Amino acid sequence: MQKTETRTGADLLADALKNLGVRRAFGVCADQTNPLFVGLAKRGIEVIGTRNESGAIHMADGAARATGEPCVAIAGGGPGHVASVPGIAVAQSAASPVLLISGQPPLDLRERNGHQILYQADIMRSLTKWSFEIVSPETLAEFAARGWRAALAGKPGPVSLSIPINVLDAPIPNAGSGGPVDYRVKPLARKAEMLNATVGDSIADACSLLAAAKKPLMIGGGGAWWELAQAGLAAAVAKLEIPVFTLDQARGQIPDDGESCFGYAHPSFNRTFRRIAEADVVVIVGTEVFMHTGAAQKKLFHPNSRIIQLHSDERQIGIGRAADVAVIGPLEISLPQLVHMLKKEPQVASAQKAWLREIRKSYRDHLKEWDNIHERHASGKGIHPIQLCRSLARYLNPDIRVVIDGGDFVHWPRLSFPARGAGCWMDGAELGMLGSSLPIGIGAQMGSPVEQTWVFIGDGGMNYYSWELATAVQYKVPVKIIVGNDACWGVERRLQTKHYGMTVAVDLEETRFDHFAQLVGAEGFRVERPEDLDAVVDAFVASAGPSVLDVRIPRDCGRPLLDN
Repeated sequence: MQKTETRTGADLLADALKNLGVRRAFGVCADQTNPLFVGLAKRGIEVIGTRNESGAIHMADGAARATGEPCVAIAGGGPGHVASVPGIAVAQSAASPVLLISGQPPLDLRERNGHQILYQADIMRSLTKWSFEIVSPETLAEFAARGWRAALAGKPGPVSLSIPINVLDAPIPNAGSGGPVDYRVKPLARKAEMLNATVGDSIADACSLLAAAKKPLMIGGGGAWWELAQAGLAAAVAKLEIPVFTLDQARGQIPDDGESCFGYAHPSFNRTFRRIAEADVVVIVGTEVFMHTGAAQKKLFHPNSRIIQLHSDERQIGIGRAADVAVIGPLEISLPQLVHMLKKEPQVASAQKAWLREIRKSYRDHLKEWDNIHERHASGKGIHPIQLCRSLARYLNPDIRVVIDGGDFVHWPRLSFPARGAGCWMDGAELGMLGSSLPIGIGAQMGSPVEQTWVFIGDGGMNYYSWELATAVQYKVPVKIIVGNDACWGVERRLQTKHYGMTVAVDLEETRFDHFAQLVGAEGFRVERPEDLDAVVDAFVASAGPSVLDVRIPRDCGRPLLDN
């Protein structure tokens, strides 16, 4: 008689994740997820043990942003699930496809004051694209695949699946492992028919607007990164011959070269971008009309400017301001079709080229302004952030990833360093979560290794996830952390001083993060004097990593471009 093989729900889920292409997961071990940890390890899936649950999600987020593929994070039940909330919130803000799998106590303990019992799916529902509680072991593979697709469909984002321990441990006799799962939602094979049925008329309308524009401008957002190859977006921009700005994960998809791409599409961080107020037609690709404009929305667009929005997710159309033309469909189809159908009259083409030359001049003038800012601060006391950026810039190349945290200090590298490569420029998204850049940078470097990953973070932000540096040491991740150390909460100190003429609870005891780095086994560097800066930066960049550079900066450096 043939022996019956009994497998568990955890085995079924581990097989499903392997068939989905998962090669690595980030998480904190817990009673309710130990069966899954073991199941993944037996199938050759690397499990990166982090120091807290939110750090695990940030790392998965960073890996997803760097690779363009969903990534898995694992958390325990109860407090472990709750500790995941900040990480999931950042992933949602960044439109990053993270699949969070949380353990959970048996459901028969619910409403009976059971240990670590929470309504976990409810907690995550407002923070994810989909949050579900799996109650049957036979459905684990199905819901893993559905969650994977949900994370990618339309505008990407995180998904949360909570699984009780008795579901993971449940025996499933004769359960097969299944085969590879085709998780992507494919566009129709007959693309011409799909265009005629869904976006054909809209593209014709978009072509009419763009063909008559004298001062058109394009904004590329996160959707361009998830849906378009780098060469595809660059080819479209080259043929259209209009200035483009990028934000979110599209940063670096077209390098900031001052010829066709002119940097960050944010008026607070890019003076050249403010010329969008003169544009008569704005083409927005893979992001929302409202974007990251905040209170500047009324001044951002000219009242008579026309908006063309290309997006694969119809729910993102008309956010903040109605689009004059909305092209809803896969960007890999709609953008090339727009380029192909566009016919410009000679006088229009001439006007657009003149407008492109104007933007190039504005960009060059803005770079000269930065030279003046550097000269102004070079003679001050201490090391100003712009001096640090100039010193590091000697080593910047397209194979160095820049990851930006929240706070005042980080605005200097945010504005100083151009985005030069796809998946190599990241920031904390609009949520403004402090500290997340450290685990995001670790995850990005693990997911898609580059020559170096530089993480810029303030001393306040460094305190949030500093122990994840030990994770980088354990797994030998050569990430480099640059800490702007002014021993205070810089943003709040500036705001309190400005509005109230006094400060309350904003000053911190100075922490030597170079010493902390050495404590956990990383290399630590410290610089306090401008005359030592270049030599210390030389040694820091040359170090194998992980490494921390603790830079003593003066208080109240503020941030650039505060005149908006």
